[in-house]
Amino acid sequence: MTSKVADPQFTAEERLRLYTIAQVIEMGLLPYTERTLKIACNQKRIPHTLINRKIRFRLADIYAAQEMCAVNPGTRGRRRAAA
Repeated sequence: MTSKVADPQFTAEERLRLYTIAQVIEMGLLPYTERTLKIACNQKRIPHTLINRKIRFRLADIYAAQEMCAVNPGTRGRRRAAA
């Protein structure tokens, strides 16, 4: 069975709320340190929003980043025997 989990439903206020890097780290929403998260955002590897040159995250950005971190064991190939 390969079904994707349905996206959670949020109110308009929840969808528009912005979180700082410190808030995201404090709540444990992403598996990064503050410095690593800043670097990843600056390299455009993680979705985010810039407001007055400050990095902010919407819930949609956080869920997208979590999906990017997900690993599907079924997609990994077998290891080859050492020669």
